[in-house]
Amino acid sequence: MAQAIETERLAKIEGVIEGSYKHLATREDVQAVRTDLAGVKTDVRTVKTELADVKTDVQSVKTELADVKTDVQSVKTELASVKTDVQAVKTELADVKTDVQTVKTELASVKTDIQTVKTELADVKTDVQAVRTELAGVKAELQEKIDGVKTDVQAVKTELAGVKSDMRWLKWLAGAGVAGILIPLLRDLFGALP
Repeated sequence: MAQAIETERLAKIEGVIEGSYKHLATREDVQAVRTDLAGVKTDVRTVKTELADVKTDVQSVKTELADVKTDVQSVKTELASVKTDVQAVKTELADVKTDVQTVKTELASVKTDIQTVKTELADVKTDVQAVRTELAGVKAELQEKIDGVKTDVQAVKTELAGVKSDMRWLKWLAGAGVAGILIPLLRDLFGALP
């Protein structure tokens, strides 16, 4: 009966140790533990009558189990540390995502501003073209007026030349007319002199 209880306890311990080593050890380590436990089982079967030795073996297994529990606790502590590190990385990643979103928003704003500037530039180009067209019309109108003024000046010059010619003719006529009047008067005047 005691042997069955001890065998059952060893089987449970073996299950716990195997379960712990599955997470912590390599396959070779698990195989080595299995081999060791098989040896322990063989010893328990062979030394059925020596309960004291079995208890010593059980105490040894308990000590090993305590070591395994200590190792498991160490792994749990390390896992908690890793979880803390993962949480810190997640927080940093969230900050980076926020920064990236901010940059994307600013970039979209800059793109909108650039599009607005392009639209305004197109409007300015249209306005400049309209001003150029209007300026060309004003130049044509001015040229037409200048040409009209030149024609008028030429007509005035021609008319002035005609007036000058008429003035010379009138001067000559006036000179001839005055001479025709003055000469008889002078004759009479000189004739009346003693």
